[in-house]
Amino acid sequence: MGYGFMDIAVTPSVRAVQAEMGADGIWSDFRGHREFDRFGENEKAFIAERDSVYIASVSETGWPYVQHRGGPRGFLKVIDDRTLAFADYRGNRQYISTGNFAANDRACLFLMDYPRRARLKIYAHVEKLELDEDPSLTELVTDGPYRAKLERIFRLRLEAFDWNCPQHIVPRFTEDDVAKAVQPLRDRLAQLEAENAELRARAGWIAPASSLQADFGEHQPRNLAIWGNKDPFFLPPGAEAYKRDLPDAQVLDTGHFALETNADEIADAISVFLRA
Repeated sequence: MGYGFMDIAVTPSVRAVQAEMGADGIWSDFRGHREFDRFGENEKAFIAERDSVYIASVSETGWPYVQHRGGPRGFLKVIDDRTLAFADYRGNRQYISTGNFAANDRACLFLMDYPRRARLKIYAHVEKLELDEDPSLTELVTDGPYRAKLERIFRLRLEAFDWNCPQHIVPRFTEDDVAKAVQPLRDRLAQLEAENAELRARAGWIAPASSLQADFGEHQPRNLAIWGNKDPFFLPPGAEAYKRDLPDAQVLDTGHFALETNADEIADAISVFLRA
């Protein structure tokens, strides 16, 4: 079976180095099927998520040139299972890649997913199109909200692709990646800040309550406080703290709805208090 990408990449000089390093057997005896001459669903999804690509060309002098191309996520469009295209926006106006492709249409693309440490490499033939040459293609690859001057369209015919291992790919994250990752933290922080603000607002009542407690302890005003010792909300320890300042407060054997369960006893206590 063929190994499309390596069949192109491995030249006699490459084979010589492989043999020198003892790696030639890995590739010369390859028995798998990796022609990879058509994009599958996995590749299409991967390409659609990219917001940048590295594209290499070669000049007439034999010198290679690698250019970084970027744009909105998905700016590199999959036209069909063997064709890519992208809008070429004005940059520094050196036109090195554009000139190189005019002399040699061969290109090699690297598409990186740094967070997941994945790399897709593509061999393709590049064709330059004027904006009015294929209006439907121009419309397809043009990203409306992207604020840059569109100069031409590049259409790429797939020759072969391959996936690289994640070795030595250092994870990197875009501003958008970081924003999405920290959003739950921002939401939690906002929630905690709101809770803190509410607690601070409530704390404004602490000083008056403390002052009232001090007045109870010092002046011992007449007071009737009836507390249910089975109340699940206003717990009995609260009553005991109350009694430290007003020892005559009564704790009844009742729950939260004391007036329903101990109405007579409470009425008697109120009557006694008022007559005293």
